[in-house]
Amino acid sequence: MQRIMSNDTCLFLSLNEVRTLGIIRSSVALISALSCLGAIVLVLLLARKQWGLFKFTKRLSLYLTILALLYSVATTFQWVSSSAIDEQPGGEQGCKAVAFFVQYLSWSLLVFTFLLTLILFITVYKRKELHFTRWEIGTLLASILSPLITVWIPFINDSYGLSGIWCWIRSHDSTNCTVFLPGVIEQIALWYAPLSILMIASSVLMFMTIGKYIYSVFKSCGYQKIDTDSLLYQNSFKDYSPLVVYPIVFFSLNVIALSSRIASTQYVFPKGLLYIHSIVDPCWGLIASIATIIYSMKFRNMGSKSGTLQ
Repeated sequence: MQRIMSNDTCLFLSLNEVRTLGIIRSSVALISALSCLGAIVLVLLLARKQWGLFKFTKRLSLYLTILALLYSVATTFQWVSSSAIDEQPGGEQGCKAVAFFVQYLSWSLLVFTFLLTLILFITVYKRKELHFTRWEIGTLLASILSPLITVWIPFINDSYGLSGIWCWIRSHDSTNCTVFLPGVIEQIALWYAPLSILMIASSVLMFMTIGKYIYSVFKSCGYQKIDTDSLLYQNSFKDYSPLVVYPIVFFSLNVIALSSRIASTQYVFPKGLLYIHSIVDPCWGLIASIATIIYSMKFRNMGSKSGTLQ
């Protein structure tokens, strides 16, 4: 099959296939954005007039949903801006701007998700009482400020631009489709390597957290009466356990994106994987918003039943 140079995508795809993949990605991202917006409105309605009593865990899920909303909005414009490169003045600069925001928000989600896993580990596995205000502010600041350490680096080599079908850190030269080595290195160093490291670390932390809780439950089964500390511990886990969904989903979806990117660097473009990538990557916001809605609705009365967490 002859390589189609539509918008300098450097892919062995027809123009219709490129357009279809882009429309799928933008459409799923738009649905995710609307779903996140609905979840945020619902949570705020449930929390109105009693924000001070709104649980720490619910606030974390709200913040994560807001980040997912912003990421979904940026992802919606990834293909829209790439398709306008050859059609509108300033299209290339618009693509670079979208690529920058996608990279920034991806890092924000990565940091927030990892810290969420760490909070679960400290609270459930270590059985330590957290200073909620400090952790809340610290998590927000880390997810907002830490991406600024690296997101400017691709500007040095002019690496932001059209990467395949959408805008990100480009891995190929748009003029002749040869591998753009600085972009490949930056993709690995600025995203895939940190993602892999934090994915492994989060998996270990979640495994230890869930394992510790299962052990404590089986240990208490042999006693007719459960002591107060064990009861508080189990209630604490019940309040925090829904948050496990967010890191599991986030890192699982990124495994697919990682597989697609590895294939693309070798000029291997399995269509099935490309379509899965186009659907799965932007649907993170959709899944996160559904989890937030279920969590908020199911546990909306837990604050009045338990005073263990604020």
